[in-house]
Amino acid sequence: MKTQIQLALEDVESAFRQLEFAIKLMYYCEDGSFDLAAFNADNTILFATGSMVLNSCSTREEIVACSKINVGICFGASAIALDAAFELACIDRSRHDVAIIVYMVRCAFAHNIADPKWEVRGKFLKKIDFPMDRGQISIDFTSLNGQPFKYEHIGDLPNWYRIKTVSVDIINSNLVIQTS
Repeated sequence: MKTQIQLALEDVESAFRQLEFAIKLMYYCEDGSFDLAAFNADNTILFATGSMVLNSCSTREEIVACSKINVGICFGASAIALDAAFELACIDRSRHDVAIIVYMVRCAFAHNIADPKWEVRGKFLKKIDFPMDRGQISIDFTSLNGQPFKYEHIGDLPNWYRIKTVSVDIINSNLVIQTS
């Protein structure tokens, strides 16, 4: 039987697969290699309680904009899932800068996923320099509170995957300690 933490880590993997799919879809939409006419055809979806006609995007620009929003939603969901795994593992954020970064990203998206803004208060109002396998992430949280979230603040999307790897390693090592 799987533990709650193992299930949470499966949620993390699922959230990051969704993010990867959203990123791929965004690039596919941006390069214009899809058939706009076929995409714009009305799609009627039948449910047990009724039907819906889906035709909300009619121009290439609207489709690209929606695909970018989808990346943001999936990014926020990945932060929420990753932070939940840290919580279930009872990992003290103050001992791991990467856990603080995840929590701050989670807060930015959890308060308004459509328009994420940094929500940084109290003990988290500090500068973090976190070494990564390809350089370092430097985030000055003292200047970010209330500012719109930008991927560049964390070193862009590839760094988010590196943050995930480090986070999962910390959570897994904590699992080993708890079961020993």
